[in-house]
Amino acid sequence: GKLALAANVEGAKLSIDGVVLGAGNLTYSGVASGDRRYTVSKDGYQSASGVVSISPSETSSLEVHLTPTPENQIVISQQGRYDQAIGWIKSGKADQAVASLSEVLTDDPGYAQGYVGRAEAYQSLGQKTPAHDDYLRAAEIFRINKDLGNSMIAFNNAVRMDPRSVPALLGRASLYIARNEEIAAIADYESILSIDKRNSQAHFGLGEARFSQGNYKLAIKHFKDARSEDQGNLLIHQYLMLCYFGDDDLKNVKKSYDKVKEMATAEQLQRMQSDRAFTAVLRIVQNEQ
Repeated sequence: GKLALAANVEGAKLSIDGVVLGAGNLTYSGVASGDRRYTVSKDGYQSASGVVSISPSETSSLEVHLTPTPENQIVISQQGRYDQAIGWIKSGKADQAVASLSEVLTDDPGYAQGYVGRAEAYQSLGQKTPAHDDYLRAAEIFRINKDLGNSMIAFNNAVRMDPRSVPALLGRASLYIARNEEIAAIADYESILSIDKRNSQAHFGLGEARFSQGNYKLAIKHFKDARSEDQGNLLIHQYLMLCYFGDDDLKNVKKSYDKVKEMATAEQLQRMQSDRAFTAVLRIVQNEQ
C-alpha cells in the first residue's frame, strides 16, 4: 500500500515496523497492508509513535504533530519555526503558520525569511493584500542586507500579488538599475507613471535609465519632470548637469552647476569634486569662470 506523511516540521523521518522509509512529507510506496507500527522523528523534537492502518488499494494518511524536546522547548530557532510553518502550509494549516510566524516576527522584526513564509501562508489563504505587504517588507530587508537575489524574488512576488503596487514596482526597478537592466527598469517606471503620472521617483528613475543608455535628451526631460515635483533634490540637479554636458549644452551645464553650488553644503561640494563622474564637467565650468 501507500502512506502519505503529513508532519508539522519539514524533514521528519518515517519508520514503519522499525524500518526507516525516508524523511519528509512524501507519499511512501511499498508499505505492507494491515496495522503497522510507525515512528516519526526529527532531531530536537520528541518522536511520535503509534499504529496506522495501511490499505492495499488506497493511499493511507498519517498526520503527526512533533513537539520540541524539553531542552529546546523554550527557544526554537528561527529556521525551525520557519520549517514548521512551511509544513503547516503544505498540510493545509496556513492559519497556524501565520500565527507562529507572527510570533517570530514580533521577537525579530528584521527576519526577512519569516516575512516570506508568512506571505506564503497568507497567499495560501487567498489573502493577497497582507501577502503583498509581507513580500514587500522581506524585499526591503533583503536589499538592506545586500542580498539582492532574494530581494528581487520578493519584489517579484509582491508585484504578483498587486501589479499596481507603486512601492513594489519602484523597489524592483531600482534593483534593475543596479543590475544594469535599464530596459526592464524603464518598463516598471513607466507602469508607475501610468498609475501616478507625478511620481518623482519614477521620473528620476527613468532619467537615470536613459542617462545610462546615453540618451541625454530624454534623460533631461525626465529629470526636469522629477525636478518639478522635488525641487530640493540635489541629485536631480547634479544629474541634469551631467546630462547637459553629455548633450554638449554648455550653457545649461553652467546653469545647473550654479544651482548645485547654491544648494549644496561644503561637504557635498567636496564630495562632488572628488567624484570622477564630475571631473570633466567641473574642468569645463571652472575654466569658464
